[in-house]
Amino acid sequence: MGYKYKFTLGNGYDEVILSCGGVVIDMVAYDDGGTFPDPNSFSMALSPDAYNSVDNDLGENWGISLQPYGDGENSGTPGTEVQLSINENQFSNVKLYPNPVVGDYINIDGINSDFETKIFNILGKVVLQSINSKTINISNLQSGIYLVELSSENSFVTKKIIVE
Repeated sequence: MGYKYKFTLGNGYDEVILSCGGVVIDMVAYDDGGTFPDPNSFSMALSPDAYNSVDNDLGENWGISLQPYGDGENSGTPGTEVQLSINENQFSNVKLYPNPVVGDYINIDGINSDFETKIFNILGKVVLQSINSKTINISNLQSGIYLVELSSENSFVTKKIIVE
Protein backbone atom coordinates (compact mmCIF):
# COMPACT_ATOMS: atom_id res chain seq x y z
CA MET A 1 0.00 0.00 0.00
CA GLY A 2 1.52 3.35 -1.00
CA TYR A 3 0.87 6.72 0.54
CA LYS A 4 1.58 10.19 -0.78
CA TYR A 5 1.73 13.26 1.38
CA LYS A 6 2.33 16.87 0.55
CA PHE A 7 2.63 19.58 3.17
CA THR A 8 4.55 22.75 3.91
CA LEU A 9 5.95 24.22 7.08
CA GLY A 10 6.43 27.90 7.76
CA ASN A 11 8.74 29.77 10.11
CA GLY A 12 6.37 29.57 13.05
CA TYR A 13 4.38 27.19 15.18
CA ASP A 14 3.90 24.06 13.06
CA GLU A 15 3.40 20.38 13.80
CA VAL A 16 4.04 17.17 11.92
CA ILE A 17 1.92 14.35 13.34
CA LEU A 18 2.11 10.68 12.32
CA SER A 19 -0.93 8.70 13.45
CA CYS A 20 -2.67 5.44 12.67
CA GLY A 21 -6.28 4.72 13.57
CA GLY A 22 -6.41 7.83 15.75
CA VAL A 23 -3.30 6.82 17.74
CA VAL A 24 -0.40 9.29 17.58
CA ILE A 25 2.79 7.40 16.71
CA ASP A 26 5.09 10.40 16.58
CA MET A 27 4.80 14.18 16.61
CA VAL A 28 7.25 17.04 16.17
CA ALA A 29 5.97 20.47 17.21
CA TYR A 30 8.08 23.41 16.08
CA ASP A 31 7.91 26.43 18.37
CA ASP A 32 8.99 29.55 16.47
CA GLY A 33 12.50 29.59 17.94
CA GLY A 34 11.74 28.83 21.61
CA THR A 35 13.70 25.57 21.64
CA PHE A 36 13.99 24.73 17.92
CA PRO A 37 16.30 26.70 15.63
CA ASP A 38 14.33 29.37 13.78
CA PRO A 39 16.46 30.08 10.72
CA ASN A 40 15.39 32.65 8.18
CA SER A 41 15.77 31.24 4.62
CA PHE A 42 17.35 28.01 5.92
CA SER A 43 15.93 24.53 6.35
CA MET A 44 16.46 22.51 9.49
CA ALA A 45 17.84 18.98 9.67
CA LEU A 46 17.87 16.34 12.39
CA SER A 47 21.08 14.98 13.90
CA PRO A 48 21.51 11.28 13.01
CA ASP A 49 21.82 10.56 16.76
CA ALA A 50 18.17 11.59 17.09
CA TYR A 51 16.54 9.37 14.46
CA ASN A 52 13.91 8.03 16.84
CA SER A 53 10.44 9.03 18.00
CA VAL A 54 11.65 10.47 21.31
CA ASP A 55 14.78 12.47 20.46
CA ASN A 56 13.38 13.94 17.24
CA ASP A 57 10.90 15.91 19.40
CA LEU A 58 13.70 17.92 21.04
CA GLY A 59 14.77 21.20 19.44
CA GLU A 60 18.36 20.73 20.63
CA ASN A 61 18.71 17.79 18.20
CA TRP A 62 17.92 19.97 15.17
CA GLY A 63 20.40 22.18 13.35
CA ILE A 64 20.40 24.62 10.49
CA SER A 65 20.98 23.00 7.11
CA LEU A 66 23.84 24.91 5.52
CA GLN A 67 23.84 23.45 1.99
CA PRO A 68 23.22 26.42 -0.39
CA TYR A 69 20.90 26.16 -3.36
CA GLY A 70 19.54 28.38 -6.09
CA ASP A 71 21.03 31.88 -6.05
CA GLY A 72 22.79 31.19 -2.71
CA GLU A 73 20.40 33.32 -0.67
CA ASN A 74 18.63 30.21 0.65
CA SER A 75 20.01 27.03 2.15
CA GLY A 76 18.79 23.52 2.75
CA THR A 77 17.03 21.57 0.06
CA PRO A 78 15.87 17.96 -0.36
CA GLY A 79 18.22 15.74 -2.33
CA THR A 80 21.41 17.55 -1.35
CA GLU A 81 24.00 16.58 1.22
CA VAL A 82 22.77 17.23 4.73
CA GLN A 83 25.14 19.51 6.59
CA LEU A 84 24.17 20.32 10.15
CA SER A 85 25.94 22.65 12.48
CA ILE A 86 25.26 24.60 15.65
CA ASN A 87 28.47 26.57 15.15
CA GLU A 88 28.94 27.08 11.42
CA ASN A 89 32.58 28.23 11.58
CA GLN A 90 34.26 25.26 13.28
CA PHE A 91 33.28 22.74 10.59
CA SER A 92 32.80 25.07 7.62
CA ASN A 93 35.90 23.76 5.79
CA VAL A 94 35.50 20.03 6.50
CA LYS A 95 36.20 17.72 3.57
CA LEU A 96 35.74 13.95 3.44
CA TYR A 97 37.61 12.17 0.66
CA PRO A 98 37.62 10.17 -1.45
CA ASN A 99 33.87 10.21 -1.90
CA PRO A 100 32.66 7.85 -3.25
CA VAL A 101 35.05 5.69 -1.22
CA VAL A 102 36.73 3.05 -3.36
CA GLY A 103 39.45 1.80 -0.95
CA ASP A 104 39.62 0.98 2.74
CA TYR A 105 40.06 4.49 4.16
CA ILE A 106 38.25 7.82 4.31
CA ASN A 107 40.22 10.99 5.08
CA ILE A 108 38.99 14.01 7.01
CA ASP A 109 40.48 17.47 6.43
CA GLY A 110 39.60 20.91 7.74
CA ILE A 111 39.31 20.26 11.49
CA ASN A 112 41.84 21.83 13.85
CA SER A 113 40.39 20.84 17.24
CA ASP A 114 39.32 17.73 19.14
CA PHE A 115 36.41 15.91 17.50
CA GLU A 116 34.48 12.65 17.51
CA THR A 117 33.42 10.79 14.38
CA LYS A 118 30.35 8.56 14.17
CA ILE A 119 29.37 6.75 10.99
CA PHE A 120 25.70 5.77 10.68
CA ASN A 121 24.12 3.27 8.29
CA ILE A 122 20.85 4.15 6.54
CA LEU A 123 18.88 2.71 9.47
CA GLY A 124 20.49 5.23 11.85
CA LYS A 125 22.68 2.67 13.64
CA VAL A 126 26.23 3.70 14.58
CA VAL A 127 28.55 1.33 12.68
CA LEU A 128 31.91 3.05 13.40
CA GLN A 129 33.18 5.52 15.97
CA SER A 130 36.51 7.24 16.53
CA ILE A 131 38.09 10.14 18.41
CA ASN A 132 40.42 12.64 16.67
CA SER A 133 41.14 10.30 13.73
CA LYS A 134 41.68 12.05 10.42
CA THR A 135 42.00 8.72 8.59
CA ILE A 136 39.35 6.08 9.28
CA ASN A 137 39.49 2.44 8.22
CA ILE A 138 36.11 1.58 6.69
CA SER A 139 37.11 -1.80 5.23
CA ASN A 140 34.44 -3.55 7.35
CA LEU A 141 31.60 -1.47 5.87
CA GLN A 142 29.42 -2.92 3.12
CA SER A 143 28.79 -0.95 -0.04
CA GLY A 144 26.12 1.69 0.47
CA ILE A 145 25.28 5.16 1.69
CA TYR A 146 26.36 6.32 5.15
CA LEU A 147 26.12 9.49 7.21
CA VAL A 148 29.30 10.72 8.90
CA GLU A 149 28.76 12.93 11.94
CA LEU A 150 31.73 14.96 13.17
CA SER A 151 31.16 16.59 16.54
CA SER A 152 32.95 18.65 19.15
CA GLU A 153 31.87 20.09 22.47
CA ASN A 154 29.55 22.70 20.96
CA SER A 155 28.99 21.89 17.30
CA PHE A 156 28.53 19.13 14.77
CA VAL A 157 28.35 18.56 11.04
CA THR A 158 26.87 15.62 9.18
CA LYS A 159 27.98 14.60 5.69
CA LYS A 160 26.98 11.79 3.36
CA ILE A 161 29.49 9.29 1.96
CA ILE A 162 29.08 6.49 -0.54
CA VAL A 163 31.10 3.30 -0.03
CA GLU A 164 31.59 1.33 -3.24
